Amino acid sequence: MSDDFDISQLIPLATHGHLDKASPLSLREFVDNMFRLQFPRQKSSSAEEEETSVLKYFVDGMSEKKRKEVVDLAALVNQVSRDSVNDLVVDVGAGQGYLSRVVAYGRADAPRVLAVDFSDAQKRGAEAHQQRTLKRLCGKRAVAEGYQGPKDLETRLAHRVLRVDLDNVSELVSAAQAEARGGQWMLCGLHACGDLSSSVLRAFVESDAAAVAVVPYCYNHITEGQGVAGFPLSAELRG
Repeated sequence: MSDDFDISQLIPLATHGHLDKASPLSLREFVDNMFRLQFPRQKSSSAEEEETSVLKYFVDGMSEKKRKEVVDLAALVNQVSRDSVNDLVVDVGAGQGYLSRVVAYGRADAPRVLAVDFSDAQKRGAEAHQQRTLKRLCGKRAVAEGYQGPKDLETRLAHRVLRVDLDNVSELVSAAQAEARGGQWMLCGLHACGDLSSSVLRAFVESDAAAVAVVPYCYNHITEGQGVAGFPLSAELRG
């Protein structure tokens, strides 16, 4: 409410941490801490490569926003998967399978993908998208342009209808372990809504999964409480 503070300062404040010298000390300290603690936001070179070499085969049905999110997370998942030597990526809350397809078909050394969603309609939609994508990847254009994907395209991506709940992640873990066939596996999720993000994290902690990469969504749908709840997951925080 200070007369010295101009509301237009909020944009450079949030983007770069720039504040007028007349701003309250408490605000300056808060902004300094916020920028000191934030994660790096510079896009990796691998994400840039993924975007230029792969995206043209997977744009069907994706908005510009969705394309950015899918390409960036796929690059991260591929990097983490290589670092932890995973044979399988389990995409939880896969929906129409946009992320699943980019991970499964985007690179010659891509891991296999198990796409999990609670909706049979979403599964059917993802499988229809998958068939169109496979047709493009096996077509003359992709061959002529030097598409370098995995050789066994038909077996790279499997879909499964599965409900994942906080109080029962064992079914997800069992499905992942069966699909991994004794190999290493990791979990991922893009826009894992509400308690689904918490469930993915719980599945990671309570299993032999080698890694996890999840982008939470719909924080307002996360349950809170002392029993089985999405927040806080930590026993220390709960106490």
